Amino acid sequence: MTPCQIEGAELGNILEDSIHNIGAPDRLLYVRENSKSCHCISKVSLPCDKDLPFQ
Repeated sequence: MTPCQIEGAELGNILEDSIHNIGAPDRLLYVRENSKSCHCISKVSLPCDKDLPFQ
């Protein structure tokens, strides 16, 4: 088990949620602000403008 797996805030379930929902800037920001021991999410940089190919 990794620290990322026991976080209270989660990105979503890749089998149930769409990639659009998992990668939504609002969700990424929420997880980034509420994660305590996951160091991976702190390295995610959110773009200032929307430059996502699936939107």
